[in-house]
Amino acid sequence: MTYNATSGHIESWELNKTMSKIISILDDVRGLWTLQEITGTAIGDSGINDNDFTASASVATWFSHANRCTALNFNGTTQYLYRANDIDFDFGDGAGNDTAFSTIACIKPSAVASRTVIAKYDLTAASEAREWKVFFDANGYPTIELYDESADAYIGRQQTALYTTGVWSTLMTTYDASETSAGCKIYVNGVQVDNGNHQGAVYNSMDVVNTNLYGGCTEDAAGAQAEFFQGDMCFLGVAAKELSARECHNLNILLRGLIGV
Repeated sequence: MTYNATSGHIESWELNKTMSKIISILDDVRGLWTLQEITGTAIGDSGINDNDFTASASVATWFSHANRCTALNFNGTTQYLYRANDIDFDFGDGAGNDTAFSTIACIKPSAVASRTVIAKYDLTAASEAREWKVFFDANGYPTIELYDESADAYIGRQQTALYTTGVWSTLMTTYDASETSAGCKIYVNGVQVDNGNHQGAVYNSMDVVNTNLYGGCTEDAAGAQAEFFQGDMCFLGVAAKELSARECHNLNILLRGLIGV
């Protein structure tokens, strides 16, 4: 792991100390990726489960500096992270029983229309395997979607406003396992912002699907990667708990302190 070698850069001891606080808040960490790598395709998981990502190509050509640390700059067309299907990222049983989970990300998007941050979601025709995704819709609205594949139904929330580009922000989503859109929340810079439901048909619970976990993309009907994230990203994570408003506030302070914004 390498750090930004510029004035005011983050030292390893500070990163480790702050990461300990972040992990303590997240508690049941399923994956926590600092995205500090500057070469190769192995993207290490700081959580206990060792759920490493693999980059679609060596990050030597797409790492960038995030003020005090290193980030990955996604080009919006070919670059993404993936991990093979893993039950650590399943949060429903298809029989009416969801479990709570949350996602966190530090992002500086340069474009937001139809872009994905993190997802376990595959739209391949005739073999769809959709579970959940955090993304920006065609309008550039931040959205969380949970999918019941067997019922072809979904729930979620969104903020009906264009997400700000060109600046660093923290984007967090939470879900309380209630099987309702109201159980989903979106926080930007530690403040809850969702103001509209994102739902269709009668949702029961997420099914356990066999598909990759993606960072920075999803899969389209042709089975190809799509909705590529465009811009900088670091400190991406998934936890098996519903973060509270206070916890999102505290995480925002810790994460923004790490990147220096």
